[in-house]
Amino acid sequence: MKFKVYQAESEIREVEIDLTIEVSEDQLLDLIFLKGQNEIDPQPHPSVSVGDVIELAPDRLFVVKSIGFAQTTRDFLEELAALPMSDRWHYLHDREIV
Repeated sequence: MKFKVYQAESEIREVEIDLTIEVSEDQLLDLIFLKGQNEIDPQPHPSVSVGDVIELAPDRLFVVKSIGFAQTTRDFLEELAALPMSDRWHYLHDREIV
């Protein structure tokens, strides 16, 4: 299964997970985060980190927090993408997401 991770500067990192067992949504998010690290799966994109948005399905979006994940909306993703990089941390912090 391939999942999209929306990152800074409109980058999209694809993370592929081969599931042979059933996992919970939280476990799947953890796996995507782990497999999204360049030490595990090198790609020409930054590793998955705080503020990135993981898309499990078109209507199932999760922003990466300092610890864990928070479900979010496509509107949030579009608002975040429109901000300059220097403003994104404050945007996330003001909404108590990070």
